[in-house]
Amino acid sequence: MAAALLTDYRVNWIVASPAQRASAPARGDVAAAMLDDEGAAALGRSPTHKVRNSLSYTRAGLQGRVLMLGSQIVAIAHFAAFGSYEFGSIWPLGAEQIALVDIVTEERFRGRGFAARLIRDACDHYQQLGVDSLIAFIWWTNGPSIRAFRKAGWTRVGLSVEVKIRSVWLRVRIPLQRGVLRPTQDPPIGSCSAPR
Repeated sequence: MAAALLTDYRVNWIVASPAQRASAPARGDVAAAMLDDEGAAALGRSPTHKVRNSLSYTRAGLQGRVLMLGSQIVAIAHFAAFGSYEFGSIWPLGAEQIALVDIVTEERFRGRGFAARLIRDACDHYQQLGVDSLIAFIWWTNGPSIRAFRKAGWTRVGLSVEVKIRSVWLRVRIPLQRGVLRPTQDPPIGSCSAPR
């Protein structure tokens, strides 16, 4: 009976960068930049379906940031500021925060740390522009994304659980205390700053 009533669900970890962090270490073989028209055209020709689909965020007016290896785009992330953030039902966004709403790496470049590099670069870029912190939400079982944010040094700050019963969404947001480790829990994702 209950299964017939439950029509959909979403469970997301909420992760955040701290207010300040040291600059990401530079690597000579990669460079990050804002997505421009030429880059958007290149994304449209990508062999990776998820990369091509990320253009929907560009068309919706969200800022894109790319990680380049030579002349090739290897990863793309899209960001929403307070006025363009449409995911308040998952987690609220502060006026001085930016949300990383999508990140994807070209299939042939996955598993090489490029997503974590782009996430760290985004911390640097937006904090240099005066943004207090960045947040992101990650599907609770998306291991590669969880690892990328952990490697980039972000911290779990909440859990968002949404269930749809018939046509009504019920939402629960559970804030977590940053940096608290309990023996029966997985370690938190980390912090965006260097270990102390």
